[in-house]
Amino acid sequence: VSLGPDVNTTYMEISAGISPDGRYLFFVSNRPPERDNIQKRWDSDLFDGHEKIFSADIYWVSTDVIRRLRH
Repeated sequence: VSLGPDVNTTYMEISAGISPDGRYLFFVSNRPPERDNIQKRWDSDLFDGHEKIFSADIYWVSTDVIRRLRH
């Protein structure tokens, strides 16, 4: 299910997960770094304790994107 332009782009988006408090959706995307609108970008050379081996970063948005789909 597409979550709309706040999350889904023409680039790859994978490995979505919800924060323990249910307020944020985290996902991995290989979108270019200059794409910086609603998404928050977290730059890190480490991902889950493993060295980053692909050209992607972790992004997060409010889970409001999911709530909007329900209505």
